[in-house]
Amino acid sequence: MGSKQTLILHKNRILTLFIMAALALALAACGGDAEEPTVVVPTTAPTVDLPTEEPTPTEAMATPTEEAMSETNVFVETANVTVTDGRAQLTITGNLADACTEIVNVVPTFELATNTFTVDIQTQRPEDELCAQVLTPFERTITLETADFAPGTYNVIVHGVTETFQLTAADQDMDDSTAAISPRSGPPGTTVQITAAGLVANTEVELGVGQVASEYDVVDTAVTAANGTLNTTVQIPDYAETDAQWVVVVEEPNGAKTISNEFDVTTSAALFDSTQIYLIAVGDEGQSGPEIGCGDSAIPVTINIEPTIAPLTAALENMFAINEQYYGQSGLYNALHQSNLSVQGIDIDNGHATIALNGDLQMGGTCDTPRVEAQLRQTALQYSTIDTVSVTINGQPLDDLLSAASS
Repeated sequence: MGSKQTLILHKNRILTLFIMAALALALAACGGDAEEPTVVVPTTAPTVDLPTEEPTPTEAMATPTEEAMSETNVFVETANVTVTDGRAQLTITGNLADACTEIVNVVPTFELATNTFTVDIQTQRPEDELCAQVLTPFERTITLETADFAPGTYNVIVHGVTETFQLTAADQDMDDSTAAISPRSGPPGTTVQITAAGLVANTEVELGVGQVASEYDVVDTAVTAANGTLNTTVQIPDYAETDAQWVVVVEEPNGAKTISNEFDVTTSAALFDSTQIYLIAVGDEGQSGPEIGCGDSAIPVTINIEPTIAPLTAALENMFAINEQYYGQSGLYNALHQSNLSVQGIDIDNGHATIALNGDLQMGGTCDTPRVEAQLRQTALQYSTIDTVSVTINGQPLDDLLSAASS
């Protein structure tokens, strides 16, 4: 077949196919029974390549913190206290670190020694949440328990912010201050403990003693504590008569007077007209008395004194008055002969004697250290009412002074 005939054949086939396709379309348009075309649904989802890097958070978002609770989440700006009807209300303002942090508790604790409330703001923050990193303002008001507190100045510390406030007798509904003494009875010369409350804080007051419903004599001064309390001692006079009642008076600078309960003076105490002092037998090695350092002994010597109910004070004063290195013909050494000391006060409580001395302590060598200590302590321990002794000179412990002198 020639090329011309082949070309005609191809044209005829194409024409035939075209006509058949046209007829099929016409039948479909006329509602024929032609089969619906089959739709193939893929059984697996197409693969989509996603970015491998995590999206970078915007500046308005914060990454989660590792700790759920932290003080650094709180920034306190003010801490204001108002006192109404004896109730101290503390209002705290400030900011939280972000939008997720919340306050779960506000805990105040009180330290009596410094009259200070320390307030802890406890916060909570979810560990697995992203939060807007913006300062979030807060305000909290709590009540500080001051119902039983004495008038005075008090401090509040809230995360570094400090505030002070005053409680007055009017705030605490206190009409009068109070004072009590202990013991309530005893012989003339008894030292009584006085405890007072409701006084002006941090103020010097005068202490007087006198009979009930009579005038009184000022015998001492003292300074009240920061909470308006006072705890000190006063001596009932040696000349107080038996069966009389005495009181202690606390007088404030404004003239206000607080009078204690009554002290009943009982039978007069026995008077001492002799006592012992202790001197040193050098090199005695404990044969004649208690052995002390350097191979010496502490020896008691009986002396006569003016009749008194305070024999220890008399014994020490008489011992300090001996200026000779050796006592008379005894040959006993006096390690205090170079010193110039006097008794400031003696307090005996439950068998312990606290002896306060003033003046100048001088010693002649290393061995004088145990000798001075023995003379002072043994002179005090001669009395059955004393079991232990502590001594100060100008407010410094004797042990410290002796240790410094030996070094």
